[in-house]
This record gives sequence, C-alpha cells and structure tokens, in this order.
Amino acid sequence: MRPYADVPGRRALQILADVLAVTAIVVAVRVGRAVHDAIAAYSVWGERVESAGESLASSLTSIGATLSQIPLVGTIIGDPFTGAVGAADELAALGDDIQERVSSFATTAGVLTAALPILAVLVVWLVPRLRFAVRAGRVRAVALSPAGRDLLALRALASAPIQDLQRLRPDVAAAWRAGDEAAIDALASLTLSQAGVRIPDRVTPAA
Repeated sequence: MRPYADVPGRRALQILADVLAVTAIVVAVRVGRAVHDAIAAYSVWGERVESAGESLASSLTSIGATLSQIPLVGTIIGDPFTGAVGAADELAALGDDIQERVSSFATTAGVLTAALPILAVLVVWLVPRLRFAVRAGRVRAVALSPAGRDLLALRALASAPIQDLQRLRPDVAAAWRAGDEAAIDALASLTLSQAGVRIPDRVTPAA
C-alpha cells in the first residue's frame, strides 16, 4: 500500500508537538522552582529573628548567672535577667515558625505555578496523543489482518471527507465496487494516512 497523504510529514508534526509539549513542561517546572526559590529567600528574616532570639537568650542567661554571684543582692538583680530568657526563647521560636511558614508557602506556590501549566499541557496534548496512538494501533492491527486492506478501503468510503475521495479519482466508489486493486489500495492508504500509520508496500497479512 502506498500512502495517500504525507505520513512522514504528519509524523514530523507529531514529533514537533511532542517536543513543544515537553519543552512547555520543562519551562513550567523551572518557573515553579524559580517562584519557590524567590519566596523561600524571605525565610532569611525568620533565620535572623531566630538567631537574634537565641543570642539574646544566651546573653541574658550569662548576665543573670554572673549577677547572681554577687553577694547579698545577686539573686535580686539576677532574677529579672534570668526571667527574660523565656521571652528571648519565644522570639527564637517565632523566627523558626516564620521559616516554616515561608518554606511551606514557597513549596505550595512553586508546585501550583508548575502544576497548572503542566495540567493544561496534559489535557491539550497528552489526552489527544493517547487517543491518536490507540486509534493508530487499531488501524495498524486491521491493516495486518487477512481482510485488512478491504476493511480499510471500506472505512475510507464510509468516513473520509468527500474532497479526499475525489482527489483519489472521481469514480473511486465505482472502482471499489468493481474490485479495482489500485482503487482499493488508494482507499486503504487514505485510511492509514489519516490514522498516521505507514504499512510497507504489499504487506502479507498474518494468517
């Protein structure tokens, strides 16, 4: 069977669509990472708050311990510093909480930024691509069956656009009814080309 349409050209378009889809997915992932990194950079403020709290707590503890060693009044003047350590610890905890919240928000924003375009690509490209692949597999299986050539020719007469049928030859239907081998081959190859399938010339069907 000789292909009626340019099957290699059709495949080239499919490959181009695949490349564009994969490129779009890669770009979406990179943009998602960039958004994540940009937001995650703000966690440095939480790190600074945590570091300040820890430093303050350490200083207050040290000062309180030193003042407590003063005879008679050490406990009196040292206790306020020791008591303030709790507030410093809360400041450090706040810094840690800020980091966790920023990290969580950065992850969520990055994932959504990447996922939405990827989902759109999958819906627009992958689903039709899978349907096309399934249809092409079925058509190829029919083409390799014992009565495949006749079935493909009949399918072309039943479903192919009128202009495509007329392009083969004006009397293609009459030629098919008369059992014209060339007409049957042309009709079968029309169905194959529409499905994006290329079968070697004069394939011998499996018994």
